[in-house]
Amino acid sequence: MRSSRAAIGLIVAAHLAAAVALTPGFLEPDSVATFAWIRSLVLDGDFLFYDEWAGFGMIVDGIPLYKEVTRTGALANHWWVGTSIVTAPFYLAAHLAASLGGSPNGFTGLYALTLAWTSVLFGAAACAIAFSLMHGRSIPPAAALGAIALVWLGTPMFWYEMRFPLGTHLAGIACIGALTLVLARVEREPDRALDLLAGLLLGLAIVTRLQHLMLAPAVALHLWRSGRGSKGLSAAAIGAALPLAVQGAAWHAVYGQPLGPLLAGSSPMGGTWMAFRTIALDEVLLSSWHGLLPWSPVAALAIAGWVLELRRSRLAAAMLLMFAGEWIANGLFDRYFWGGLSFGPRRFVDLAVPLMLGLGWLLRRSGVAGWIAAAAATAWTVLLTFAAAGGSLPLDRDVLPRELFAAVGSIDWSGLARALFGASALVRAPTTTLGALAIVVAVAAALAPLARRARRGAIALVVLCTLSLAAALAAIAPTRARAEEQIRRFRIDRPAAAAAGPLIDARGLLAHELEFLRRRGRERQAAETERTIREIDRRLDELGVGLAARR
Repeated sequence: MRSSRAAIGLIVAAHLAAAVALTPGFLEPDSVATFAWIRSLVLDGDFLFYDEWAGFGMIVDGIPLYKEVTRTGALANHWWVGTSIVTAPFYLAAHLAASLGGSPNGFTGLYALTLAWTSVLFGAAACAIAFSLMHGRSIPPAAALGAIALVWLGTPMFWYEMRFPLGTHLAGIACIGALTLVLARVEREPDRALDLLAGLLLGLAIVTRLQHLMLAPAVALHLWRSGRGSKGLSAAAIGAALPLAVQGAAWHAVYGQPLGPLLAGSSPMGGTWMAFRTIALDEVLLSSWHGLLPWSPVAALAIAGWVLELRRSRLAAAMLLMFAGEWIANGLFDRYFWGGLSFGPRRFVDLAVPLMLGLGWLLRRSGVAGWIAAAAATAWTVLLTFAAAGGSLPLDRDVLPRELFAAVGSIDWSGLARALFGASALVRAPTTTLGALAIVVAVAAALAPLARRARRGAIALVVLCTLSLAAALAAIAPTRARAEEQIRRFRIDRPAAAAAGPLIDARGLLAHELEFLRRRGRERQAAETERTIREIDRRLDELGVGLAARR
């Protein structure tokens, strides 16, 4: 027990020390859209999002960028509500403090810093969960802590915890980490609350990032193999349905139907995402453009750890199936396999806790050779991190293998410290940053007792999701009632705005795809992509969208 407390204390200390590089900037549109749900609900009582978009300059010549105006008059939002749900206690505490101070703007200052520290909390909690899992499986503490550190630094986890903390990934890491812990416990404990809790965490993971829907088969199979039976699966299904109901209510407010962008959108192919266009199962693993193994080779060692443990552990099989589901989702269901402006394979990073456990299994078995291989793999990713932070490695365009090595070889070491720490919140706004940390610590301490028992945790999540559902349902009527007034206020060109935003966004992504295809000599596919770009341009011309909006 004493060694466990010391290890968790070391994990917390490491995250606090690394937070000197914490830079909570909003990424447009992802960060804005992710937290627009809770910001709009708390400040305006609706889900219209026009003021959130306008606050970041994302309405140009009457055209909201990135998203369309729906048939209800609201601004579409295909970013899911899960991150707003799980950060709600911290956001509301920050809102209370900001309101008392007279500056409740909902996004910047104390709000952004509180959300950033929440990402740090989620990262530290995920690492603590990973240690708990390994400690219960006879993995030595040194191997456990080593595996945690190597995955933390050897995947995009560190980047999205510290450099771009205002996003979905750390919330996803925490949800899947807690889900993995629950799956480990259902093998040994008969408590029915664990089944409900597994479903709740799966549902929250799905409404954090849609790709996590592909975890459902792994969860269901593990519950069945653990002897939970039909009652256990039913409890899990009920738990998963509750967060999904929150998403359905929110989308009903915005789109006029609960499946939202799954049924509506304005891409050139008629939906929100340009999916099922390209099979990229190899590229999401092997491409130098944000592929898993070129950017995070330590993941291969973690996967090997799962395979080695298959005969001993049902949990290893569940994690391997989780990975297979994510691989299929990332390689088949989204045309833009590289993940947009991304540090490496960010779409796999939510599996950080399973990867930590897999690497721990490998280090336990492999001795010095395994440690050397894992350290070398992580060192490569750390060098890529330095190159990206220092500016020698671009994240917004295709990178060939030789360019990865060139970027690492041309790191500006003298300017790296300025790049890493020059925008640090602790350096630029120490008082507000420490105040936000105090808010997160206070809320976390109040909530901590709820996480110590499965029944308490399940009740807490049921309450959180039920309150979120009630709030989303309450926002439907105001969203409908205020839509036309907001359209007039922001001078929205409604006919053009019904389609232009996603078309402009798709055009930019397709330009990156075109470069990728041409640089690799895939001329037939490049010609098809170029035709799609011309079709978008023709459609934008028909809508009368000017160059300023197309930017």
